[in-house]
Amino acid sequence: MKFLLPLFLLVLFSCSTTKALKNYTSEGYNMSGLYIIYNETDTVARLTSMELSLDDGKLVHEVTFTLIGNDMNHKAGDIIKTVHEKKPEWEIEVEVDYSHFISK
Repeated sequence: MKFLLPLFLLVLFSCSTTKALKNYTSEGYNMSGLYIIYNETDTVARLTSMELSLDDGKLVHEVTFTLIGNDMNHKAGDIIKTVHEKKPEWEIEVEVDYSHFISK
Protein backbone atom coordinates (compact mmCIF):
# COMPACT_ATOMS: atom_id res chain seq x y z
CA MET A 1 0.00 0.00 0.00
CA LYS A 2 2.76 2.46 0.90
CA PHE A 3 4.27 1.93 -2.58
CA LEU A 4 1.11 3.06 -4.35
CA LEU A 5 1.37 6.73 -3.35
CA PRO A 6 4.86 7.32 -4.82
CA LEU A 7 3.83 5.47 -7.98
CA PHE A 8 0.66 7.55 -8.25
CA LEU A 9 2.62 10.80 -7.77
CA LEU A 10 5.18 9.78 -10.39
CA VAL A 11 2.45 9.07 -12.93
CA LEU A 12 0.62 12.28 -12.04
CA PHE A 13 3.68 14.51 -12.46
CA SER A 14 4.88 12.81 -15.64
CA CYS A 15 1.41 13.20 -17.14
CA SER A 16 1.24 16.89 -16.20
CA THR A 17 4.65 17.52 -17.78
CA THR A 18 3.63 15.63 -20.89
CA LYS A 19 0.39 17.60 -21.03
CA ALA A 20 2.20 20.94 -20.82
CA LEU A 21 4.49 19.98 -23.70
CA LYS A 22 1.97 18.12 -25.87
CA ASN A 23 1.77 20.90 -28.47
CA TYR A 24 5.54 20.93 -28.97
CA THR A 25 7.88 18.56 -30.75
CA SER A 26 11.38 17.28 -30.27
CA GLU A 27 11.40 15.82 -33.77
CA GLY A 28 14.48 16.98 -35.66
CA TYR A 29 16.16 18.49 -32.57
CA ASN A 30 19.38 17.20 -31.06
CA MET A 31 21.61 18.22 -28.16
CA SER A 32 25.25 18.51 -29.21
CA GLY A 33 27.58 19.74 -26.49
CA LEU A 34 26.39 23.20 -25.46
CA TYR A 35 24.07 23.57 -28.46
CA ILE A 36 20.61 22.55 -29.61
CA ILE A 37 20.70 21.70 -33.30
CA TYR A 38 17.65 21.51 -35.58
CA ASN A 39 17.66 19.26 -38.66
CA GLU A 40 21.37 18.51 -38.15
CA THR A 41 22.41 21.92 -39.58
CA ASP A 42 20.70 24.81 -37.81
CA THR A 43 22.00 25.86 -34.40
CA VAL A 44 18.95 27.25 -32.59
CA ALA A 45 20.08 27.64 -28.96
CA ARG A 46 23.15 27.62 -26.74
CA LEU A 47 23.46 26.52 -23.12
CA THR A 48 24.42 29.75 -21.35
CA SER A 49 23.92 28.94 -17.69
CA MET A 50 23.86 25.96 -15.39
CA GLU A 51 23.15 26.31 -11.69
CA LEU A 52 22.93 23.90 -8.84
CA SER A 53 20.48 24.94 -6.15
CA LEU A 54 18.93 23.56 -3.00
CA ASP A 55 15.16 23.41 -3.36
CA ASP A 56 13.02 21.84 -0.63
CA GLY A 57 16.05 19.94 0.64
CA LYS A 58 16.94 18.53 -2.79
CA LEU A 59 19.76 19.52 -5.15
CA VAL A 60 18.29 20.76 -8.41
CA HIS A 61 20.01 21.45 -11.73
CA GLU A 62 18.72 24.58 -13.42
CA VAL A 63 19.79 25.23 -17.01
CA THR A 64 19.24 28.20 -19.27
CA PHE A 65 19.43 28.11 -23.04
CA THR A 66 19.60 31.29 -25.10
CA LEU A 67 18.08 31.34 -28.55
CA ILE A 68 20.43 32.14 -31.41
CA GLY A 69 18.73 34.65 -33.65
CA ASN A 70 15.60 36.76 -33.27
CA ASP A 71 13.54 34.45 -35.46
CA MET A 72 13.79 31.48 -33.10
CA ASN A 73 11.24 32.50 -30.43
CA HIS A 74 8.67 30.03 -31.80
CA LYS A 75 11.10 27.16 -31.12
CA ALA A 76 11.42 27.79 -27.36
CA GLY A 77 8.80 25.18 -26.42
CA ASP A 78 10.36 22.62 -28.75
CA ILE A 79 13.75 23.21 -27.13
CA ILE A 80 12.30 22.72 -23.64
CA LYS A 81 10.67 19.46 -24.75
CA THR A 82 13.90 18.24 -26.37
CA VAL A 83 16.00 18.91 -23.28
CA HIS A 84 13.31 17.55 -20.94
CA GLU A 85 13.26 14.24 -22.82
CA LYS A 86 17.05 13.91 -22.42
CA LYS A 87 17.30 15.30 -18.87
CA PRO A 88 13.87 15.12 -17.16
CA GLU A 89 15.38 15.98 -13.77
CA TRP A 90 16.58 19.41 -14.98
CA GLU A 91 14.63 22.65 -14.60
CA ILE A 92 14.83 24.23 -18.05
CA GLU A 93 14.57 27.85 -19.15
CA VAL A 94 14.87 29.36 -22.60
CA GLU A 95 15.63 33.05 -22.95
CA VAL A 96 13.63 34.54 -25.82
CA ASP A 97 14.08 37.82 -27.65
CA TYR A 98 11.60 40.24 -26.12
CA SER A 99 12.43 43.37 -28.13
CA HIS A 100 9.29 43.05 -30.29
CA PHE A 101 7.14 43.24 -27.13
CA ILE A 102 8.45 46.70 -26.29
CA SER A 103 6.69 49.51 -28.14
CA LYS A 104 8.84 52.23 -29.57
